[in-house]
Amino acid sequence: MKKKFDAVYFSSMNYTSENVDFIKEHFNVKILSNVKNLSPKKNNNVEVLFAPFELSICEGNISQYNKLKVVISNTTSIPLIDINFCKKKNIKIAALHDEQRYLKRITPTAEHTFGLMLACYRNIIPAFRDVKHGNWSRWNFVAPKMLSRMKIGLVGYGRLGKKVEKIAKAFGMRVFWFDPNKRGGEKTLKGMAKKI
Repeated sequence: MKKKFDAVYFSSMNYTSENVDFIKEHFNVKILSNVKNLSPKKNNNVEVLFAPFELSICEGNISQYNKLKVVISNTTSIPLIDINFCKKKNIKIAALHDEQRYLKRITPTAEHTFGLMLACYRNIIPAFRDVKHGNWSRWNFVAPKMLSRMKIGLVGYGRLGKKVEKIAKAFGMRVFWFDPNKRGGEKTLKGMAKKI
């Protein structure tokens, strides 16, 4: 039987129960409630660390974990992981940032972005509160225009910008974008702002 690696997982990461069961099945896992409970004295055998976004993976935080082999993050970027330190210590990083084919299918952030825009523009939260109080004053919460007659300006045209563009176009909106790192789009942020 294969040796199971010693791992630390934080319940604050809120993985689904199926994923937590998978971790329990494949690792000798210690589940901690939050990052404040991670201590070299109690967890010095950790080989695999499931890193929540609030844990900075840097020399100051993990240099005492001499057996650490892998840091796992379920985030789409890894700004809190010191890649150079991990390379120096031969610690592997398993995260979504390199999984471009997979990331192209991930839509929650774009959905959330558009949902927030709809909630604000359509006055959804005040209208919901009004209905909860037994009112039905539809005309108090009407938006001034249909989205299909509006324009939207996107700052950044990477993976997320393209997904928001797709949703906006599905609503019939005209989309303008600015990204200094991409060809096409508007030449300046100011120029884009004038068009919308």
